[in-house]
Amino acid sequence: MCNSKKCIQCKQIFYNPKNGKKKWDETKFCSRDCYWKSLKGKLPISGCSFGNGHKRNLGIKQSTKHRLKNSINRRGSKNWNWKGDKSLPCATHIWVRNKKGKASEYKCIDCGG
Repeated sequence: MCNSKKCIQCKQIFYNPKNGKKKWDETKFCSRDCYWKSLKGKLPISGCSFGNGHKRNLGIKQSTKHRLKNSINRRGSKNWNWKGDKSLPCATHIWVRNKKGKASEYKCIDCGG
């Protein structure tokens, strides 16, 4: 039984760490990093957890323009976690503090203090 193989991605020789044959015959990569690098830019295989229509854009960063567009499109009621009138009072107070600032920064309406 051969205890060493050559990685398909990085071409390095790697060894069977457990000396078992269970998955060793199917092993093609020296690490998970090499496995994911080999999938970069490929369409998902059938039965993959990504689902149909998803591309693997691993390692490809979005442009700042694209990130800003996504961020603007997910604000307020367009956000998946939006609760509207069903939000808790503490969440409403946090929202007011973030938008208007702390109450101590404003003068009192009644006494002006």
